Amino acid sequence: MEAGATPLRCFRDCHPVEKFVDDGVETVTSVEQKKVERSIEEVINVYKQIHNLPEPTLLREQHYQYLKKGLRHLSDAYECLDASRPWLCFWILHSLELLEEPIPSTQLVPFVFGPNISVYVEM
Repeated sequence: MEAGATPLRCFRDCHPVEKFVDDGVETVTSVEQKKVERSIEEVINVYKQIHNLPEPTLLREQHYQYLKKGLRHLSDAYECLDASRPWLCFWILHSLELLEEPIPSTQLVPFVFGPNISVYVEM
């Protein structure tokens, strides 16, 4: 595994203990969550059986740099998603949080919503 690479959670030995626990209160949502987890587990098991390749890894630093770049500028390829830019901003910030990448709370990040509209997101 290369430096800065993290094994994906679904390939770690501790993954089964991270499955959803409904605490004995079954709901439509908890039933669906368990179905999704079983479905994903089946796919992972098939992958493990037929592939002798190394496990997929998360390249944390590359992801971090990509996310930072996305906060500062979205390429023209995202033009068709103009109405979704607030959601893109949310998902980029959420991804940074999941990576546990600190962003100073005083830093203002310009997020461009269009040719003449920039919003500063306080983090």
